[in-house]
Amino acid sequence: MAPNNSGLDRFWSLLGLNIVNSLIGYFFLVMVIKPLVEIAALNTNLPYYFLITVVIFFLLIPIVIAISFATRYGVGYVMIYKQPFKTAFNNGWELFRINWLITVESALAIMLTTILYFIIMFAVVAIVFAPFLILAYMLAVNLTMFQVFIVLGAIISIILLLLGTAFYGAYYNLLWSYIFLRLTSRTPSYSKIHRLAHKHLPSLAR
Repeated sequence: MAPNNSGLDRFWSLLGLNIVNSLIGYFFLVMVIKPLVEIAALNTNLPYYFLITVVIFFLLIPIVIAISFATRYGVGYVMIYKQPFKTAFNNGWELFRINWLITVESALAIMLTTILYFIIMFAVVAIVFAPFLILAYMLAVNLTMFQVFIVLGAIISIILLLLGTAFYGAYYNLLWSYIFLRLTSRTPSYSKIHRLAHKHLPSLAR
């Protein structure tokens, strides 16, 4: 039986998309974030250079975001439709271009959900760790017991963090997979802004 190379083909396409996304991210850090940090750290009176950096910052943000979502959607085209790297990236870009408002809305909603989730998760971890910390200080006269309770509390907290992060990572990927499948389905999708405008200002949303 001849070997099946479809998995390897998908691997190289996924690798290419991830490399593009990573290069854009590193370029953004080096060309924008790093100069802004240096200017702030030096505390120099260079309003001209600061202004240029800020302008570049806001010019590059849309480009970085667009390419990031294009590669994210491109991964969907590779995994679900088995498309090669170039075709997947082009289709990902086109999908983002057509549905950029839905994408941005979804990204903001997911970002707020992520922030809320991790706030709750860290609060739960702190609540779980607190009794071990209290017991450790109550038994501080015994160094061994102090260390046992601290280590036990730390281990349970780390396990909770790992489980919570893994759970949300799976949920996060499911959300974006659902968004991708919804946008690529034959049923047209509209952003919340478009639906509100169509309801209250129909002349502006045709």
